[in-house]
Amino acid sequence: SSREVERPLVIGKGWLEAGLAYERKTSKGYWDEDGNAANFQDAEWLYTTQSINIRYGIAKRSELWWRLPFHYARLTNDKLKTDTSSFGMGDPSFGYRLELYRSAAPTTSVITEVFYKAPAGDDSPGNFIGGPNTFNNIVMSTGTPDLGFGLKAKRQVGPIAVTLGAQYVHRFSAAVGYLIETEYHQFQARIKPGDLVNYEMDVMVQLGPVALHNAWYITQRAETRVGPASNDLFGS
Repeated sequence: SSREVERPLVIGKGWLEAGLAYERKTSKGYWDEDGNAANFQDAEWLYTTQSINIRYGIAKRSELWWRLPFHYARLTNDKLKTDTSSFGMGDPSFGYRLELYRSAAPTTSVITEVFYKAPAGDDSPGNFIGGPNTFNNIVMSTGTPDLGFGLKAKRQVGPIAVTLGAQYVHRFSAAVGYLIETEYHQFQARIKPGDLVNYEMDVMVQLGPVALHNAWYITQRAETRVGPASNDLFGS
């Protein structure tokens, strides 16, 4: 870690890196049907992600990585005296990174990557047959696979390093349990989440054995489509 600023964007051949991560999100609001931000009157929403992250260097300038997330979610409503919570696996993902260019002293590293996310989490809130009271599960998956491609570059200047990256993520169409198709009274509907274009910038400062990061992320989301069927592989 004392040399983090000098490291390239891929791990060394034969090296294995394993990490644990924790993310916590709380919310007291939602988006209404017109797309405007609104506040919950009596409800509060908690959503956490605990993940196992692994990287392995399979060649001098390439690596494989895996991410296995688990989620804990809780929805409470003080007025209705309700408390619904759930814990389960999310959508795992894995990918391959290839370094296209590297120079040392100072370090320059340029990589490309391809990655896939599998829909393994729970995509059904419950059984629609029994009415609203049977919806006691919390959805922990998009219910759809994703395939992405990315390009990232890192440049070191003394104790400072700047990393810039861009990704394109195609999100495939799939039938999911959290959408109810009302026109034909089906218990599932098809969703085509909007494709994503992600941008990131990370500024790192090395202070002895500590590497401080200041990271910025921007995501452009295309339209999401829902319906009873799909015309082709990419959804209607």
